[in-house]
Amino acid sequence: MINTIFGIFQSLCLIIAAILILIASIGIVRLKDEMDKVIYVRLHFLGIVDIAGVLAMIGLNQPLLAAIYFILAPIVGHAMANAYYYGEDKNNKESAASDNNDSKNNNTTKFKEEQIDNQDEKYSISKLNIINED
Repeated sequence: MINTIFGIFQSLCLIIAAILILIASIGIVRLKDEMDKVIYVRLHFLGIVDIAGVLAMIGLNQPLLAAIYFILAPIVGHAMANAYYYGEDKNNKESAASDNNDSKNNNTTKFKEEQIDNQDEKYSISKLNIINED
């Protein structure tokens, strides 16, 4: 009796997970690439897939794996959003540059990078200098 109820619960978890994954994948495919900052919307849809993955792992009788995935998936999503926000993407750099030019009103800040090599010690130091031009 308990095995039957547990089997039905596992089947329901797998069916719900499959439906959530299908809905999220349709949402990701329908998004247009021309949207501004579309990566954040895609990350939101992938959050649905994360929960579906946890449900699927519970349905497959893997609670430890589900708990690890439940903890690590938001961390990875946050790291991806941070990487995009801080300029790992070419399109983001271009839009950030245009936003900065509009907001600074010709008060530009330039960065100059110096590379210092020491052959004797076998290390290098990268130094970033900020140059303000008024």
